[in-house]
Amino acid sequence: EKPILWNYYENQYRQKIYFYMASMMDMRKKYPVFNTSNFSYALGGAAKRINLNHATMNVTVVGNFAVTAGSVYPNFQHTGTWYDYFTGDSITVSNATAPLNFGPGEWHIYTDVKTDDAAFMNLDENALALEPYLLYPNPSAGEVQWLTDFPVGEQVQWTLHDLTGRAAAAGNFTSQGPAIETLDFNELTAGVYVLRFSVGDRFYTERLVLE
Repeated sequence: EKPILWNYYENQYRQKIYFYMASMMDMRKKYPVFNTSNFSYALGGAAKRINLNHATMNVTVVGNFAVTAGSVYPNFQHTGTWYDYFTGDSITVSNATAPLNFGPGEWHIYTDVKTDDAAFMNLDENALALEPYLLYPNPSAGEVQWLTDFPVGEQVQWTLHDLTGRAAAAGNFTSQGPAIETLDFNELTAGVYVLRFSVGDRFYTERLVLE
């Protein structure tokens, strides 16, 4: 087994690649469309697409893998509103077969159902903490997406403390590798909290603001 390259987290660009991969792996686990047998694709040339179809949600993956800008043909399954999985932004499609202009290396995963799991991926790389986890949003209105990238099988024990040191919430889970855990703090009073957690013999502390 290869050792985990924890030093990759010292580079914010490599870390964001980890987060992209973690988001896609988590997406595959959560949504049945990514296990569908109903799909089509066009992988010839620099412009590539994959269309996934399911009763719960449709997905179009499209990218320009050329080194210059160019047109890509997503062939959306229908017109209407589509959402970028990584940014949460929406586009309005009036012609499902019309081309889109993409920059070199640009690619997107579009869904016709809005999902908020990966909205934090639109953060500036320079704003990312250099750790194998990320809390988003922070400040939060109560629900927090906790992206983690810990070794599979590691026990994660966490406790949320208020500034008096009182434990306001606690929990644990077994790491499945890159994944997103949802923490629901809607019942807690607004204020500043400290999330303390351990993974194996490593300990972490993160400040969290609830509004």
